[in-house]
Amino acid sequence: MLAFEDGEERAFLRDLPVGRLSLSAAVVRKLQLFGIARAGELLHLPAGALEAQFGKEGQALLEIVRGEDNRDVEQWKGVREIVRTRCFDAPVGHGGELLEATRGLLEALCRGLQAQWQCCGCLALTFILEGGEVKQEDLHLKEPSSSPEVLWRRLMPCIEWLAGAISVEELRLTASDLCSAPGTQSSFLDGPRRATAQFNEAVGVLQQRYGRDVVKKVVARRGGRLPEERFSFVPCDPEKR
Repeated sequence: MLAFEDGEERAFLRDLPVGRLSLSAAVVRKLQLFGIARAGELLHLPAGALEAQFGKEGQALLEIVRGEDNRDVEQWKGVREIVRTRCFDAPVGHGGELLEATRGLLEALCRGLQAQWQCCGCLALTFILEGGEVKQEDLHLKEPSSSPEVLWRRLMPCIEWLAGAISVEELRLTASDLCSAPGTQSSFLDGPRRATAQFNEAVGVLQQRYGRDVVKKVVARRGGRLPEERFSFVPCDPEKR
């Protein structure tokens, strides 16, 4: 435990990685994609921009970085596995109903993994059969994944072998050996056109942090013969987009 004199909190937090702050995994991941690695960098951002981007967590974000968060300290407990369970009102035999239930449970499990930006290296399928017998198969993946399609291809051969001719009372999927999922940088060029107000706000935040020339737009030039002479980069003024 560390003890600080009043007013020393901000100096301690300034160089702390954002992953060490009391934030959800989704917010930490988005901050890292924005290139924000240290807590002190958040102090340069407008409070309105943080609230617009992160909602209720954004409102409390500056309080955390400034050392003004008055919540009680909780012991950190890392998530080691994610479990999804389905209990049947009446035992289910091998067939379409069992396949559908397993597929639905797998999709719910993958949503949980993706919400935490994680993949699993091991997936366990457990059947509790009518009469109390328990059967389980552990699938160890060469490449960790959170894709329902990838994991479903591995699960399907196990279902018939585990269930056999005895009906299933309970179905359980357990994802373990969790690791971070690979990230991808978002692009302004993909997908539908963004709202002008949101684009202007994003450009304004970047210019405030790095200067007016950080965001540029492409304009056509007359008289150029070579491709590199036909276009120029000029500072992007959000009000004149």
